[in-house]
Amino acid sequence: MAPKLVLYEIIASPPVRAVKMLAKALDLELELKTVDLFNKEQYKPEYMKINPTHTVPTLDDNGQIVWDSHAILIYLVDKYAKNDSMYPKDLVKRAIVNQFLFCDASIFDKFVGIVKPILYGNVKGLADWQKESLIDSFEAVERILEGKKFLTGNDVTIADISLVVTLSSANLVVPIDFKKFTKIAAWMKNMESLSYYEPNAVGLKVHAEILKKFIN
Repeated sequence: MAPKLVLYEIIASPPVRAVKMLAKALDLELELKTVDLFNKEQYKPEYMKINPTHTVPTLDDNGQIVWDSHAILIYLVDKYAKNDSMYPKDLVKRAIVNQFLFCDASIFDKFVGIVKPILYGNVKGLADWQKESLIDSFEAVERILEGKKFLTGNDVTIADISLVVTLSSANLVVPIDFKKFTKIAAWMKNMESLSYYEPNAVGLKVHAEILKKFIN
């Protein structure tokens, strides 16, 4: 019997896109329930009850609630993956994946700090220090990718999935200089070639259209 996986989401959300990518990779079917963030549906009592941080995504796996995309990615791999290549059980290898997941969380926090005031406040444009902060993150990822196809080597992990949605989104507000960051460019092309990349491409297009209304 196939699991009943309900994902509370909004299509443009980078973390949501990461979960959708992994679900596609694992051949898991998701029942999607949209949470309209612009109309503040995330603050409704019934949603706050399952996710007190009022964020998306939230996963409901037959009554087991998991929120935060990184936690959801780990949960889905541990429970449903046929092997551990995306999130190794070996403690050292897993620690390496974890450090990149936390690195992604830090970069995503910078991104959110830029776009949230633009989308929900009256802020217009970006300050120089915000641009420099993201560029500093691009430089770090470029160093991380030295001599590697993916973040940890030759295998895709959930850290790659999580980071690619973040960087592709960050690229919408602070364009990545792919002539300078050649390793990021190659890595992103490798990610885009994956059979399960489509959810990010679809959501990213919607995200770009939303941001255009506020930034341009």
